[in-house]
Amino acid sequence: MKHSFVKNENYRRFATAYAALENRGAPERCILAEIGKPGAGKTRIVDNFGSSADAVFLEGIPGMSLRYVKDALKAETGIKAKGGYEEFALMVEFFSNNGKPLPIILDECQHGFSNKAECVEYLRRLAEKAGSILVLVCHTSEAHLFNRYEHIKTRIGCVCEILQPSLADTTLYCDELCEVRLEADLIAEVHRQSGARYRLISDALATLERLAAKLGQASLSLADVAGMPLCDDCEKTLKNKQSAKGGK
Repeated sequence: MKHSFVKNENYRRFATAYAALENRGAPERCILAEIGKPGAGKTRIVDNFGSSADAVFLEGIPGMSLRYVKDALKAETGIKAKGGYEEFALMVEFFSNNGKPLPIILDECQHGFSNKAECVEYLRRLAEKAGSILVLVCHTSEAHLFNRYEHIKTRIGCVCEILQPSLADTTLYCDELCEVRLEADLIAEVHRQSGARYRLISDALATLERLAAKLGQASLSLADVAGMPLCDDCEKTLKNKQSAKGGK
């Protein structure tokens, strides 16, 4: 299986949202909130987009503090400063990038809302001063955190919801990444069994490539899989077990 990035409809929607913020009227509306369900491709989109835009990518972790964020920024930018004021000034200069601002991405941003959202607020002020864009990424279930703090909520310039892939997206994903050709009926089965989640689609493609090698075929159709499971949906299994337990 190939591991290149597929520019699907979600990617195009994110790129459009980012471009709109680049041309915003109010500099302080510098936050792009990217939300979506697990497995929809949120991180892959910002990781790929961020690479092309020379963004600084930070990953939120449980218990993260402002000190952690500052240390992570220094590690990513190479900035060394003796005092907090000088450090912030150099960060602003770095992200301003001589009039070509560099974006800041905070994945799993829900971890940055502790202690009155000090981590998110610091990054927001940094992005605003530098004329940059702060991309905050989290699950849909955590999106309520944006509404908790007025000074953050009112500075969100755009919300980009990453949707579960359509059948057309799954087809594009299979066509570009799978090492064997899949017929339309089998792609539809991959879409169904994966529950339209990219990580499970990838598992299904790996399964199908092994099957094709075993059969000595360069292409597969639905008839070739004979009802076999293509990916292991652990979330569904756990949900069913929980339902069964609750029914006792």
